[in-house]
Amino acid sequence: MRPALLLVLLSLAGGALAAALAMSAGAQEVGLSVLAVGDPSWSARVTSLQVRVDNPGPLPVSPVFTTPANALLNPFSWNASGPGTVPPGGNATFDLTTPPWTGIPEGVGFRVVVTDAHGRAVRGESDLARADPPGDRPSALNPGFASWIPSMIAPYSLPYGWVPEIVLHGSDRFAIDGRDGAAHLSLDLDINRTKAEGGPEDWSMVALRQRIDFPRTFRVELGNGTRSDHAVGPRTIVGVSLEDVYGKTQVLILFSERPTAPDQPSEALLRFGDFASRRVLVTNRTIEVDMVKLYEDAGWKVPDRQHAVREATVGPEDVGLGAGAMPGAYEQLSLQRPLELRVLVASFPPHERERVEATFSYVGGPALDPSPSS
Repeated sequence: MRPALLLVLLSLAGGALAAALAMSAGAQEVGLSVLAVGDPSWSARVTSLQVRVDNPGPLPVSPVFTTPANALLNPFSWNASGPGTVPPGGNATFDLTTPPWTGIPEGVGFRVVVTDAHGRAVRGESDLARADPPGDRPSALNPGFASWIPSMIAPYSLPYGWVPEIVLHGSDRFAIDGRDGAAHLSLDLDINRTKAEGGPEDWSMVALRQRIDFPRTFRVELGNGTRSDHAVGPRTIVGVSLEDVYGKTQVLILFSERPTAPDQPSEALLRFGDFASRRVLVTNRTIEVDMVKLYEDAGWKVPDRQHAVREATVGPEDVGLGAGAMPGAYEQLSLQRPLELRVLVASFPPHERERVEATFSYVGGPALDPSPSS
């Protein structure tokens, strides 16, 4: 036998022997460290991780990474960017990503587990890490309209964190579509519908909405779209509404044409009984609003988050007490965020246009309250 071939066979035999020894002694342990966590889509979930694998050997490892404590509470594997194999005695750093719906909920503890893609008896587990991304917290989830997925509540895809709201009359038709980084809303109107009763139910509307925390600042970016006349009470609306569900106040950002007269206002405060609406007209594609200052100037109170609570329905036997004991307890049900956010296109009859549409690329901002949102 040739010496070179003999060396190859001995090498293969040595690797097989090392693998057999590792398997007979249980899975080979590899080191795994969490270096960084991130929430790049502002989904209130960790969707990016940076980890380091240290492989003492004797087996190589082709890493597959899972986090059993993710949002689905299952070992959903993360997409990994890094070398395909870490050799014995080697180490490597990997960037991991996952969609928001399988991300790790903000504020929880988690561990990352690594196994081998080819079934080798190799395993590693990180120390306990915390889903606490650096930087500001989002007020609105997924403000950049990323991660469009098939919806369980509508026959079309929706961006993570947003739900549809549709109001149609007659032969009105609507569409919601988009891609990562943009949401497109369109409304084809029944132009023959010319009469209205004079109430809010007369509006035709298509919107994406969510309940959000109060934002410190709020930015809206509009792509192509219809614009209303430069008026604080237009019959055609393309814009964003932020409504305080407890305080009966609203901020309505309207994308409009340029004013036709120098005395036309760009802002106005309207009152409808005990409901107040601050209207802001925008003639360019982007606006960033200092929400704290806007509320202060209007004399409004910045709304707080609230919690719904109820008395716990447990008896003495449930807590190991005697039959005569009367325990009293309350349990937190849910966090009630104070603002209803809508991204919308709408029209009031008689309609000025047959079609109203707009593409939004960003709607959101950092939360005023720095504490976790869940």
